[in-house]
Amino acid sequence: DVEASSTWLKRQRAKCKQGKLPKSQQQLLEKLGVSLEPGKSLEERWQGKVLALETFIQREGHSDVPGRHIEGEEPLGSWLDAQRSRWKLGKLAPERVEQLQALGVSLEPRSARWEDYVEALQRFVAREGHPDVPADHVEGVLALGSWLNSQRRRALHGGLLPKQKQQLLRMGVEMEEEEANWRCHFRALRRFKELEGHVEVSTTFQGSQQISGHLPSLGRWLYAQ
Repeated sequence: DVEASSTWLKRQRAKCKQGKLPKSQQQLLEKLGVSLEPGKSLEERWQGKVLALETFIQREGHSDVPGRHIEGEEPLGSWLDAQRSRWKLGKLAPERVEQLQALGVSLEPRSARWEDYVEALQRFVAREGHPDVPADHVEGVLALGSWLNSQRRRALHGGLLPKQKQQLLRMGVEMEEEEANWRCHFRALRRFKELEGHVEVSTTFQGSQQISGHLPSLGRWLYAQ
């Protein structure tokens, strides 16, 4: 009956808000014209998602949002995947395609973007001799350091495919974020000693082109150990 249907829809909206509604179910509801954010127009809902995306980019330095990521109250990752599906079907308006691409969003399947980052990681390893990428490192145009931290978080919450995790492990990537951060700073400290002849790094040290990843936080990190 109508009341039962209304109650069921409320539960679906609540699950969507919590990021617990599977992407396939969300897409089916949206295709039926069901608003998962009642009280807002389609344009308002779109702009709300874009604002959440801009917040993510400003904080993380890239637009590679994990599939399960929720930004504030917005299920941003699943929303972006839905836009990729709509783009692939030719159903995403050109002005919205342009808006997403201007923010650096790749509308190609996630697996294709994965390979781009893996190739960037391979270049880093070949050049540096290790896979300890500083969190703020950019390889070419890819925010490789922050991407690796995103993969560590995905692995922690079960969002990383086993074959993807194994691929990173075979390259020597440390999957624990805290340990990876420690290793990056230790390498920078060792390089600092090679250059300066000591390890007395000032807490005001602002980093250096000659120190791996610049790491302006090196002095503060050393003080905290």
